[in-house]
Amino acid sequence: MKRAFARVLNASELPPGTKKAVDVDGVAVLVCNSNDRIYAVSNICSHAHEKLECGRMSRGWIGCPVHGARFDLVDEFTHQNQVSPRVNLVWQASKDTTLHAGYSHYFTPPPFELVSGNAFRRFTGTTAPLSCPVGAPASAPECRDSTVLPEHDNYYDAGMDHVFLPGLHGAVDAYFKSARDLIDDLRGD
Repeated sequence: MKRAFARVLNASELPPGTKKAVDVDGVAVLVCNSNDRIYAVSNICSHAHEKLECGRMSRGWIGCPVHGARFDLVDEFTHQNQVSPRVNLVWQASKDTTLHAGYSHYFTPPPFELVSGNAFRRFTGTTAPLSCPVGAPASAPECRDSTVLPEHDNYYDAGMDHVFLPGLHGAVDAYFKSARDLIDDLRGD
């Protein structure tokens, strides 16, 4: 029988902002302490097949040391990743006027501290595609393999800066956000 958890080290051995490679039953695992939260992820980049233990870690993600792809450390109830491009253009229309436009795509994992394996039925009627009948135990067959989705956001930004007079500067900026799979943190529950 495959075990769900394996003790690999004490929390005191992993200060905030550090990571440690361990072997769990022949599997290369990287244990990370990011923002005082402990995560365990595969120690191998799925693209470059290099060890992530040499990569940069910051606020809930770790980067591949070879090609810089970022992987979310949160990987409990959903398994997705993506490229998150950001593009910006700046045009100096005149000596006094600058125009800018930009696009970015963000990928936000759900806050799993609010979810446990027994709490999936709380997502009935929310963005999680769940077919668990109200009142059914989370272990019921119709409640298994439900996936809580990460939020995907597209941001569009445009603006203008203008110098009207020496010492008088004005700027206008606007953005539009389109999102899918909005995060529902169940605060009304």
